[in-house]
Amino acid sequence: MLLAPHGTRGDVQPMVALAVALRGRGHIVSFIVPSNFVGWIRAHGFGAESNGVDAEAVLRAAGPNLQSLRCSGPT
Repeated sequence: MLLAPHGTRGDVQPMVALAVALRGRGHIVSFIVPSNFVGWIRAHGFGAESNGVDAEAVLRAAGPNLQSLRCSGPT
């Protein structure tokens, strides 16, 4: 199962809790996440790769362009 949360820790951490529950039911769970979360998720025992965005760096940048953190779904 692949989980792909995008955003800040408030978006990613609940998905880790879901992944723990899924693993407990026998599922193999992997993640595609902002690069600043890859190590943290791997430390929880899950496979993780970067989606190419460092959400923390985007938010810390002067005059951040938050477009990369917005959902591209219907408005």
